[in-house]
Formats: sequence, C-alpha cells, structure tokens
Amino acid sequence: MHTTTTTTTTTTAATTTTTSTAITTTTTTTTTTTTTTTTTTTTTTTTTTLLLLLLLLLFLLLPPPPPTTTLLLLLLLLLLLLPLLLLLLLLLLLLLLLLLQLLLLLLLLYYYYFYYYYYYYY
Repeated sequence: MHTTTTTTTTTTAATTTTTSTAITTTTTTTTTTTTTTTTTTTTTTTTTTLLLLLLLLLFLLLPPPPPTTTLLLLLLLLLLLLPLLLLLLLLLLLLLLLLLQLLLLLLLLYYYYFYYYYYYYY
C-alpha cells in the first residue's frame, strides 16, 4: 500500500510602507513556497503466509497425493504454523502470569484486611 501526503506552506513576507508628506505608498510582496512531502508505506506479506497459501493451493488444485506425501505436507504445514503456535503459547503464558498477579494481590489484600482487623480489635 502506498500513501502520498502533500503539504503546502504559504509564506507572506516583506510588507514595506513608505510615507512622505503628501503621498503614502504601500508595497506588499508575497512569497509563496510549496513543499511536497511524499511518505511511502509498504505493506509486506510474510514468507510464511505465502507458503501457507501455496500449500493450500496445492491441496485444492492437485489430485490427492499418496499417504506419505500427505504426511509430509501436513508436517510442513505444522512447521509453518509453529511460529503462530509459539505466539499463542506465549500469550497464554502472559495471561497465566496476569492471573497469578491478581491472585497474589487478592491474597495480599486479604492478609492486610485480617491483620488490620486483628490489630484494631484485639
């Protein structure tokens, strides 16, 4: 995807006023400066996605392969999906750590509540 941004800057400068006893002359000079800025954003498709699409096309367009080839293609698909699975595992681990923090916070609040109760009433 390509994005082009154009910026126009107008500058007005140099206003000169000349005054004599009988005649008043005003001279205004306007300078216009145009600046064009082009920003290019390139969206790239990863090699993994392209390989997955190619594999999907192979499954859809070609006749059914022998069982060993099917097994090899499924193994290749698993290898291609491995980074996604690792990312999912990392997200689950982060969620687990967040829940552990919440549990520790609740335990801490529970402890302080009963400590305050014990200290205040006994």
